[in-house]
Amino acid sequence: MQEKANIVPNRIPVLQKEVSDLKEVLRKKDSTIRHLNNVVANLRKQLESKPQKIHNERGAGRKSKITTEMVAEVMNLRHKNLSIAEIAKVYSQNSDNQISKSSVYKIIKKRD
Repeated sequence: MQEKANIVPNRIPVLQKEVSDLKEVLRKKDSTIRHLNNVVANLRKQLESKPQKIHNERGAGRKSKITTEMVAEVMNLRHKNLSIAEIAKVYSQNSDNQISKSSVYKIIKKRD
């Protein structure tokens, strides 16, 4: 029992040194974390300040067959409380262009 009592006091300086070393490592890690948080905050600010890219800015892809006249006529018929199927049928009868129910739905959804 006496031997164990002697071992513990002998280890106190070693343990204190380890605690001191670990505290220093912790301070360095905290400093690194603060620095990285600042870097992240700066990058977020830069990202927010950049103008957002316009979707399909070159105008590539299939061109829409829906004209402004078609939109006006479809919306006029919709304000007369016609159903989507009725709008497609009436529009197709009254003009040279055929229009599908899904196209009518897209027009109405964009305008509402």
